[in-house]
Amino acid sequence: MILVQSLSAQNKGGRWQFENNGFDTAGWDAQNDNGALQGEAVYNNLNPAQGTHYLFLDTLSIYDYFRIDDSNDLDFTNEDIMRKISDQFPGIESKDIQFLYHGTYNVYEVKGTNIFRFPDKSFLPQDAIQLIDREKETLEFLRAHIEFEIPKPSYVSLDPLNPYLGYKRIPGISLSRIFSQLSLQSKVSLGKQIGNFLTDLHSDRILELYENQFGNTFSFEDYQEKWRNLSTKVVNKLSHMFSTVQNRWIKGIFSDFLNQMSSFHFKPKLVHGDFDTSNILVNPQSNRLTGIIDFEEASIYDPAADFFFIHEGEEFLKAVLSTYQGEVDEHLGTRNIFYYNRAPLIYILTGIEIHKPKMVEAGVNMLHQRIKNGRDFSKWFSS
Repeated sequence: MILVQSLSAQNKGGRWQFENNGFDTAGWDAQNDNGALQGEAVYNNLNPAQGTHYLFLDTLSIYDYFRIDDSNDLDFTNEDIMRKISDQFPGIESKDIQFLYHGTYNVYEVKGTNIFRFPDKSFLPQDAIQLIDREKETLEFLRAHIEFEIPKPSYVSLDPLNPYLGYKRIPGISLSRIFSQLSLQSKVSLGKQIGNFLTDLHSDRILELYENQFGNTFSFEDYQEKWRNLSTKVVNKLSHMFSTVQNRWIKGIFSDFLNQMSSFHFKPKLVHGDFDTSNILVNPQSNRLTGIIDFEEASIYDPAADFFFIHEGEEFLKAVLSTYQGEVDEHLGTRNIFYYNRAPLIYILTGIEIHKPKMVEAGVNMLHQRIKNGRDFSKWFSS
């Protein structure tokens, strides 16, 4: 995703989710903004959650396809970023900085060759520092023990007033941006490469090395308590937002999960924790995997959490599993679908807590889609 600032307006490029024929519905937006097609921009034929079109923008060569007067979406302006990294890049100008996306971090490309990550303003200073320091240590550990390309922390600030992490940009573009344009053969090829990466990441070798360096704080007691607490929190804070049918569905996903002992019998591994196609970089010409990014959620956890590929379809997921050499226990699929179904509730709760109504709205839309679909995707994990 690309957001380029130009004078008082901004240009959004990349594969950006615009629904309702150009209404900006990104989950982290403070408000909707409208825009108009420019240059070679087109609508594609994906089915959006609402409206009639998704907009597809290809920014491999130019960035001004869709112009939009955007507001209140970012924690930092280009001028803020210039001040924050001026020690690293004396003389840097606004044109050297491009906004990429905003989630846990505000992420910017600097001078076309560097990626800088600034924690969301909702983090307390000590939490922001801990987030950066933990990701830095994780990246350095993985680079020493995994062959796949991942970011190398080159610029790190643990200043409470200006925390950030920066690294040289890994070549390639997000798989999420080009996935719908790929042939089935290309998708299967990439899926197999991703399975190889997960095999390495989830291996006993990596787990042992990680435990030796960082320890292991995972416990099934805490894991079970986490989901019981979330279930209670959802009932107390969100039940008034939904219909009887919707609340019954929400109650069902938690009760089915919590009441099955199989939900709490798996072998914890080191997981990425936010592993979907948006964090997988590929070469669009060769369809080769070029890197994996965004490891801030990495931890010892359930390996089922790293197979978030329901939206990419059964063939792609089975391609990932075909080369995955880790243990695929008989309940891995069921746990994965629980994580998939509870994701909108996390979005809604977080949006309420950090006062981002667009995030709440996006979570509600996601939840409606989950309920409407109603398919048992866990069967996709069976051989």
